[in-house]
Amino acid sequence: MWKILRRFLIILGVVMVVATIVNPGWWHAKVVPPWPTEYDCTAIEAEIKKYDWDTETATAVMKAESSCKSDNVGDTDLIYEINGKKYGYSVGAFQIRILEGRELCDSFDIEMNVRCAYEIYSRSGWTAWSMYSNGRYEKFLWHKLF
Repeated sequence: MWKILRRFLIILGVVMVVATIVNPGWWHAKVVPPWPTEYDCTAIEAEIKKYDWDTETATAVMKAESSCKSDNVGDTDLIYEINGKKYGYSVGAFQIRILEGRELCDSFDIEMNVRCAYEIYSRSGWTAWSMYSNGRYEKFLWHKLF
């Protein structure tokens, strides 16, 4: 029994060494867990700070909406079509809902996503985001954590 286990471990070690030689980054494969994780928010937070709004609330809303995933697509169950163009889904870190007249916001570009979020905030306030309206953003507010 122990001989078989020892041989298996030796073979496994050899396979791992060969795999590392052939493809040095093979073990860095990105595995996305089925639960929310922390993503690098630095670039998005820097963009948020460029605008005249409550940056703590903006950051909390963004984290609640997408966990800092700038390539996030949501609300796909709300898609509708007008003249062959799809609308209704949400994109980016702030989950901007793409509606008629908001086609420029249909971008994963962080700068564009935050700019569109600020324009929506300027017209409608924070209630335009469901994560604000339902209060889920509050768990991302620093002063609420302590």
